[in-house]
Amino acid sequence: MVFYEFNRCCMFSLECKYENGKDFLSYELPGYFIDYIPLVGATKLAFTFENAEHPTRPRPNGLRKPWGGMWLHNLGYAVIGVKPKLVDWYRGRDLHKFFRSSELQDFVSQFDQVFLYGSSMGGFAALTFADAFPGASVIAFNPQATLDASIVPWDTRYPEGSRQDWSGDFSDARIGASKAKSVFVAYDPLFKLDRKHVERLDQENIIHFKMPLVGHVIAAYMNEVDILSTFVEGALAGTLSAHECSLLARNRRKTPQYFYCMGKRSRSVAVKEACLRKISEFEKVSPLYQSNFSELMVSSGNWHLLREPEIQIFLSRFDDDCLSVLLKKAGDNGYWEYALVILQRAISVRKVSQAIIILIAECLWKLVRLQEAEAYGRLAVHNARPGHGNAYRILARILFSAKKTSEARDVARAGVVVEGTSFLGWCDLARYSEAIGDYADALIASEQAAKLQPDNPHPKVDIQRLRLKLSPDLVTNT
Repeated sequence: MVFYEFNRCCMFSLECKYENGKDFLSYELPGYFIDYIPLVGATKLAFTFENAEHPTRPRPNGLRKPWGGMWLHNLGYAVIGVKPKLVDWYRGRDLHKFFRSSELQDFVSQFDQVFLYGSSMGGFAALTFADAFPGASVIAFNPQATLDASIVPWDTRYPEGSRQDWSGDFSDARIGASKAKSVFVAYDPLFKLDRKHVERLDQENIIHFKMPLVGHVIAAYMNEVDILSTFVEGALAGTLSAHECSLLARNRRKTPQYFYCMGKRSRSVAVKEACLRKISEFEKVSPLYQSNFSELMVSSGNWHLLREPEIQIFLSRFDDDCLSVLLKKAGDNGYWEYALVILQRAISVRKVSQAIIILIAECLWKLVRLQEAEAYGRLAVHNARPGHGNAYRILARILFSAKKTSEARDVARAGVVVEGTSFLGWCDLARYSEAIGDYADALIASEQAAKLQPDNPHPKVDIQRLRLKLSPDLVTNT
C-alpha cells in the first residue's frame, strides 16, 4: 500500500482498506474511528459525520465507509470521516480534544476550502465542529442544534443523545454555525421539532432548503427524487441560492412520502383518500411506503377504495406480512370480498407466504364459500410452521361451520398441541368438544384457556356451565 505524502498527517498513521478495496488512513480514539481518504492535489477537505440510525447498536466495525465519504471523494475532495463507536451525539472529550488539537489545525490549514457535512446527529456535528474552522462551509440535513435538556426540553426524541454530558466544548451548534462562511440547512419546515432547531441558529449566513411534508429523514427523500446531488454540489460550489432551493423543493411531489405526510396531517377524510390514491400511483412500493399506505387507510377508514381495480393491483404488490395485516383489518371492517380479490391476485403472480394462504381461507369462510375455504385451510395446515396454530384454528372453524364437528374438534386438538399457548385455540377446542357432547374434554380445554387469560370472564362462565353438565348435584350443593 502506497500513499503520497501530499496532505498527509502523522496522526493518521494506520494504513487500511475498505471492503471495496479503497485505501485510507485511520486514527483511532477511545470513542471514535477517524478516517482520512487522501486525494493527490486536493485543495478541498470535507469532514463527514454519521447519523444516529439504529441508535442502540454499537458500531465496532472500523472498516465501514464514512457517511457520504466516498461520494465526496469521487467529487474531488479529500475526506475526513468521523465514525462513532456508540451513538453519543459526538460528546466524547477525546473527540473534542482532537478537533482542538494544533496538529489537526496545521493539517487542515493545507487546504483552501473546508466543508462539514452530516445529517440529523451528523448535522449537529457538522454545525457544531465548524467552531474549530472559522470560515468553513456547512451542509446539514435536519440537524439538531443541541440536545441539552436545559436548552431544548421540548425535544425528547433521542434519549441516547439527551443523556450525554452537555457541558463543556462543542455543546451548541449555534456557536459553530455562526462562525461558518455559509450554512446550507435542508429540513421540513412543517416538521415542528426540526424547524425549532433550525430557528435557534444564527440566520445571517444560512441558506434554507425547505422541503415541506416529507418529515425528518430529508436527505433520503431528496435522493429519491434526484435532487440531492444538485443540492450538495451547488452548496459545495457556493452557487446555490435560496431561489434555486425553492425550485428544487418542488420535486417533493415525486415521492410518496409527501402524500403520506399530507394525509397524516389532514383531518379531512377526502384529503386522506386523495393522498392514498396518489401513493398508489407510484411504481415504487418499498416496505416504508406500504406501511405508510396501510396506516393512512386504517386511520381514514376509506376501505371502499379496495373496490377500485387500480388500488387492488397496487396492494397485490405489497409484501406478504404488510398485505395480510392490512387485509385482515379490511375484512374485520366488512370488506372480505375485496380482500379476497386482492389476495387471489397476489397468489396468481407470485409465491406467497403461509399468512396469505390462511387469510384466503378465512376470507372464503367469512363469505360462506366453505368448500373452497376448506381446501385452502387444509393447504395452510399442510404447510404450517412449527409452533404456529393459526392454520389449525381457521381450518377447524371452517369445518365446524360445515357441520363437520368431530373433525373440527380433532383439528383444534392438533392445533393446541402445535401451539399450546393459544387462548383462542383452547377456547375453540372447548366449544367443539362441548358441541359433540364431550363435556370432560371441553372442561379441560376451558380450564387451560382460563390459565392463559385468568382475567378473562368467558372461560370462567364456560367452566361453571360444563361443571354443571358433568355433576349437576355437586354444583347445586356447592
